[in-house]
Amino acid sequence: MLRVLKGHLLVFGLVSSTLVFSQSDYLAIWTDYNHTNLLKGKWSLSSDYGYRVRLKYDYYWQRLHARTGIVYNTGKVKLLAGAAVFFVYLPGEVVDLELRPWQGAKYQWPQFDRFKFNHFVRLEERIYYTSTSNSSSYNSFELKFRYSLMLKCVLTKSEKWVALLGFEPFFNLYVNQKPLAVAKSRTTTGVSYTLSSKTKLRLTYVYQPKTISIFKDVGIYSNVIRLSVIQKFKK
Repeated sequence: MLRVLKGHLLVFGLVSSTLVFSQSDYLAIWTDYNHTNLLKGKWSLSSDYGYRVRLKYDYYWQRLHARTGIVYNTGKVKLLAGAAVFFVYLPGEVVDLELRPWQGAKYQWPQFDRFKFNHFVRLEERIYYTSTSNSSSYNSFELKFRYSLMLKCVLTKSEKWVALLGFEPFFNLYVNQKPLAVAKSRTTTGVSYTLSSKTKLRLTYVYQPKTISIFKDVGIYSNVIRLSVIQKFKK
């Protein structure tokens, strides 16, 4: 049964990747380092840092981000709140700085022996400060709601290998001026490997359609290879 499931997941990944890349606009690499520090009682501190780069086609960009948040575990639901800063650089085109306070909740349901459904709802207040190549600048604000559904399937008896399949739509609740880029959704497929009790490695493929406003609302399709290092520490 497990071998059949692995085969189906492999075929799905290969077919979906081939179909998506045939209609893609660019390829990007995302790297992330995530760590959680367990505090007293039900509290913990969760942070992540990342570097993203676009590799080809008509323009090239880089993005750095740092995000942190406090987490309270009620037992069934985790409540989160925090803030993030993002810096985007398009050589000769745009410098974009984003401040992002956020609030959210995580929960797992339903759960089976090898299958777990993870839900993450999030509200973000995105504040943008953008400067363009023609020396103009503007500010914009975006209130965004995100819902992420991630299916995790344990592939081995040791539970070290886990297959991932997720979908995350984005909803704009309010926009006072169009920001540099607006993501519409994110589809993820990949694997996670537990290296030790403190460390996990995750390799995923992400498909993300978005609209680029600086290019007159051009729709593009992002193909992303994402590598994440995830660690958890006790106090």
